[in-house]
Amino acid sequence: CDLLGVPRPRDPVSIPQLGRNLSGVTWNPHTGTLFAVTNSPQAVYELTPGGRVLRRIALQGFSDTEDIAFIEGDLFAVVEERRGMVRVLSIGPGTALVRTEDCRAIDLGSRHEDNEGFESLFYDPSSHCLLTMREAPPYELVSIPLNADGEPASPSITLLHPDVDDVAALGRDASGALWILSEASSCLVRLDHEGR
Repeated sequence: CDLLGVPRPRDPVSIPQLGRNLSGVTWNPHTGTLFAVTNSPQAVYELTPGGRVLRRIALQGFSDTEDIAFIEGDLFAVVEERRGMVRVLSIGPGTALVRTEDCRAIDLGSRHEDNEGFESLFYDPSSHCLLTMREAPPYELVSIPLNADGEPASPSITLLHPDVDDVAALGRDASGALWILSEASSCLVRLDHEGR
């Protein structure tokens, strides 16, 4: 940190075990570790904040895994872009393999073989909802409520009009504003409650 206590940026760390297929990362505050998902082959990696790989968790039956979100406890969610599916799964301290049949599945209602489907995933603890958004127009924000056991309820869809060329990732801050990362537009967009 500098004299004001502001963290200094770290130099990039190479993680050869992930190859060139890292798709999404989430933070688990309980373990103090990162969980990263790759899309080919489909796997989750637990990493230290410094990038050291602690373990690899195989994803059996998954396809085109694009993002991962920590929910709470041992619960995580993964989005499969081409299938248009979100799966809620459990990753405990000894988990080495997760099968699709052992997950709760949420069908987003569309398939995207053109690779322009749902690529982002975020869990909003204030509303107990998973959020995902289409990568390409129309920009549909899908909100999936979860109960205390991680069981999903019916999704709701909101059509948004951010001035971006794609949606690569999203999040929501404490004020409830939605943040969108656009890779193609090289920008971050913050939308208020009305989507402005």
